[in-house]
Amino acid sequence: MSTLSHHTLKQAYLLSTLSFTCLGLATAGFGQMTRYISARYLIFLGSCTVFLLAWLFLTEIPFTMLWLSLFCLALALLAAMVNACYTFVIGHCFPPAIRYSGTAAAYNLGIACFGALAPMILLSLHKALPNLEAPCWFLMITSVITLLCAIVTGK
Repeated sequence: MSTLSHHTLKQAYLLSTLSFTCLGLATAGFGQMTRYISARYLIFLGSCTVFLLAWLFLTEIPFTMLWLSLFCLALALLAAMVNACYTFVIGHCFPPAIRYSGTAAAYNLGIACFGALAPMILLSLHKALPNLEAPCWFLMITSVITLLCAIVTGK
């Protein structure tokens, strides 16, 4: 392995570690913010800004390690905003008698559809669209789905 690819791989591992650490800490922080700010508002804000961030990535911004680092950290923060409020909102969609079962079913269905199928969807997008920006389309589509679901719940 050349030193360039080894250096890039080390940077990718560092960036991944920092992004997931940021995601975990920010999820706890945004979870606490739901005491003061509406969870639906945070979901709207998070999904809209994820859409805009993905759209920015699709534009002609130069692909550098600095831009990729900022993109990953911003994405982690914005995903944490939605992640922190997701279970709170779906928990309040069900009456108290079936709240735990309904929340568990909805949460696990969402994880199964979008988490487990994400690699297959992203690989299909990458094969269909011969560019590196194919994952951004997945981010934009899931952001729109999140917005529509937040509108439909109406609570």
